[in-house]
Amino acid sequence: MQTPEAQIASPLTTNQASCPTALCQWCACGDEITCQSVPKHFKEVHGIKATNRSEKVECKWNKCFTVVLRNNFVRHIRESHLDHMRNRGHPSVPS
Repeated sequence: MQTPEAQIASPLTTNQASCPTALCQWCACGDEITCQSVPKHFKEVHGIKATNRSEKVECKWNKCFTVVLRNNFVRHIRESHLDHMRNRGHPSVPS
């Protein structure tokens, strides 16, 4: 039987650790980020943190301006701007 931590962990956790770095283009930030560092970076640098799950957040990544729910924000950044597809990872990184 899996531990509670293993049940919660997504199967992409290992893949995210091997994701390539990219430059954050949120309001011309320029910090290096990876798929794994997205939650921490956006919480600490841009103030996007665990607020109401249904709160709307406007993406300011290089003129994207898509409005997403806060609980979908990290997925939006990873999939739309870092090219990380759920259950597949990056096209250039073996899954």
